Amino acid sequence: MMDDLQNAPEKGLSFHEQWAVLLHFLPQGWQDAAWTCGAIARLRVIQSAEALLRIIFAYAWNDWSLRTTAAWASRIGLADLSDVAVLKRLRHAPAWLGHSWINGSDPKASAPP
Repeated sequence: MMDDLQNAPEKGLSFHEQWAVLLHFLPQGWQDAAWTCGAIARLRVIQSAEALLRIIFAYAWNDWSLRTTAAWASRIGLADLSDVAVLKRLRHAPAWLGHSWINGSDPKASAPP
């Protein structure tokens, strides 16, 4: 299934080119907001906010199980995670994804005291 996604370019763009286009539209500071909102506490298995975002999008968009998402992340070299580790990352992500960085405002401005 994933091979179909990566090998079927849309409008002439590869999967990686499409990802780069998507990143271009994210507001400045979205990666820093991952730290501010607690989605990332330290860089160990997942090496960047971008890698975490890819894992979250893959899980949500493809409606995969946690185990499938973990296997996919490992297969493409994003992170070597268990299904439980994916769940833990997803549990910390709502504050980041639902935060104001999506609409371009300051993530610290609406943080609870």
